[in-house]
Amino acid sequence: MDFMVSLLLRWIFSEKHPVTGAKYAAIAFVQLLMNAAQARDYVESVSGFDPGLPNVDTLFWRLDGCASFDRILQEYKKVVKRNIEAVKGQIRRRRFIIAIDETHEPFYGKIKNLWIHDYTNGVKGATGSYKYIVVSIVSGDLRFILLAIPIPKISMENDYYVKELLVFVKSLIPIEIVLLDRGFYAWGVIKVLQELKLGYIILVPKYTKFKKWLKKGARLHEHQGKLNRDRTTYKISTYIAVLPDYKGFDWVFATNIKYDKIFRYVRHYKKRWGIETTFRVHDEVKIKTKSSKPMIRFALFVFECMLYNVWQFFKGRVPFRRFVNILFRRSIIKAAVFAAIEILKEKGILRDKNPPPDEIYEGIIEKFGYIDGVSLHQAC
Repeated sequence: MDFMVSLLLRWIFSEKHPVTGAKYAAIAFVQLLMNAAQARDYVESVSGFDPGLPNVDTLFWRLDGCASFDRILQEYKKVVKRNIEAVKGQIRRRRFIIAIDETHEPFYGKIKNLWIHDYTNGVKGATGSYKYIVVSIVSGDLRFILLAIPIPKISMENDYYVKELLVFVKSLIPIEIVLLDRGFYAWGVIKVLQELKLGYIILVPKYTKFKKWLKKGARLHEHQGKLNRDRTTYKISTYIAVLPDYKGFDWVFATNIKYDKIFRYVRHYKKRWGIETTFRVHDEVKIKTKSSKPMIRFALFVFECMLYNVWQFFKGRVPFRRFVNILFRRSIIKAAVFAAIEILKEKGILRDKNPPPDEIYEGIIEKFGYIDGVSLHQAC
């Protein structure tokens, strides 16, 4: 919880709305979001759950007045950089496989803005969605959300966002391969990957030319194209790896890597599905809101990403949703303990010379802090 507070502190307090004299501390805002994450409910619905926490209007006023897309991105980058530096010595891998993909957050309102896409992904009641491009580590069982960028409906080409993601990731860790799905197959993206000198495997739509190559059997083909950008024409080349009827599917990839066996492209590409698993697990603690302000939506999405990354340090001990429940229950226990202490003080059973409430609470957690066999003290 203290770690989550340190992450959110810069967002909700600024020179305009400083922490000095603030009615609520940063931990109160974090706990409000934790309550919504645990309940998988709207922040608006849970804001009255604990009278000691700020209401949703106060939270959104803070975010709206103190945060911005650029500030959230910069602070998130700082946090991820600190985390990666802290664990580098514990990770034996010299190079990492990363994946880039897009994810959508359903929108149910009637009034749309320039950040709401028409895509609904078949979600019942949804009228559109917010879109984010995300980059994540997918090496082995490592899953870490390195960065997310919000995408407006009228946006730049994908290569613009891919470059921003990869320049940041490359500054953090050595990259072995970048994996992308067919939605990112474009000469602009390939140009960015080649300029950054990164190995890549991109699933390619089965265009007519590639279907003809599939009929000729598994092999690697040279492929060339042109990119018109800023009044300049760039000639770009890549390899197209085709593998017909491998495990019931015809595979076509764009790549700059030469493997001795074509099926190795499939084996490596399948690691990209790790980012889809990340999205699925991430959604287990979806924080909902009725706000249509894109910056507030993005702030809540990034908070979920941070929560997911924190859980990665405990992965294997408890599932993600249970981890969030533990944090939630710990806050409820703390509120109950503090309330009981105040009652005992009023009745004269506890006196001022007794240990402060924080010490009493930690002592209780140390001695009895087990829920469903998981130590609250150790897990938190």
